[in-house]
Amino acid sequence: MCCLREVDDPRNPSNGTLHDFVEILVIAMAAVLSDCDTVEDIAYWGYKKEDWLRQFLPLKNGVPSEKTFLRIFRALDPKQFEVAFRRWVAEVVGTLNGGVAIDGKTVRGSGSGGGNRSHPLNKRRQHHAFAA
Repeated sequence: MCCLREVDDPRNPSNGTLHDFVEILVIAMAAVLSDCDTVEDIAYWGYKKEDWLRQFLPLKNGVPSEKTFLRIFRALDPKQFEVAFRRWVAEVVGTLNGGVAIDGKTVRGSGSGGGNRSHPLNKRRQHHAFAA
């Protein structure tokens, strides 16, 4: 996650920022990868996973509120974040051995035989990635 340190913190430090900028981005990315779609979902996910998050993040002032996430997302330079995010993904993918198989016919529901297809990925996804 060190590539996230390259993203400029858009906040003015003299305004008494309570939360570490990189921690905010890490929580947001983990929450989004766990199927969170809104700032409310992200903040709630962070709150529910706070004990787990503290295993690798100091969270000196706890998990940021949804308003904090929203302010960060509004002020964040999207191009700068995209470059850092792509670097992080490239590092993660580079450490994987093998590949990830995706059955497109099943995903689209057009596989033969009709009926509902169930795959381990679907069952895992219901319990969210990053579950403690």
